[in-house]
Amino acid sequence: MTEAQPRAFRDDRELVLGWAAISLASRAEAGAREVGLTLSQFRVLTLLAWQTATPSRLAAAMDLKPPSVTRLVDRLVRLGFVARAVDDTDRRRVTQVVTPAGWDAIERGCRAIAGEVDAISTSTPGIDTAAVDHGLAEFQRAVYALWWTPGQAPPGWPAREAAPDP
Repeated sequence: MTEAQPRAFRDDRELVLGWAAISLASRAEAGAREVGLTLSQFRVLTLLAWQTATPSRLAAAMDLKPPSVTRLVDRLVRLGFVARAVDDTDRRRVTQVVTPAGWDAIERGCRAIAGEVDAISTSTPGIDTAAVDHGLAEFQRAVYALWWTPGQAPPGWPAREAAPDP
């Protein structure tokens, strides 16, 4: 049997981006654990930071079935990170909103993720950390342009009227 020859990462942008996404996901898991959450729970919490949502909208945004999202939200409610609220315009509709404790968890989790990413770039000899910071800032601008441009929104979410300052 012939062994497959490894491909050169530096010459294959898609492979590098895939590897980077997996690496960042593991760092995001570490950030979620820092605040006692699973990555899925942290995703729900950060999605709710964009705007309040119904379970069906969260399920669409996360590509999950509504019962799975309900279980995730139930845990966040028990932890005090999310509260359920009846919609003022439609009393039959219940939305989920981030509580002050939830905002604190988002901040701590994101800070832990940033620390994990910083540790990668600062502990690798020869890495231009200023270039890494610049690349991340440009990526942030791209995400804001995609998700926060009036008329644009994350998948499964309604468009927002105005973008916050990044």
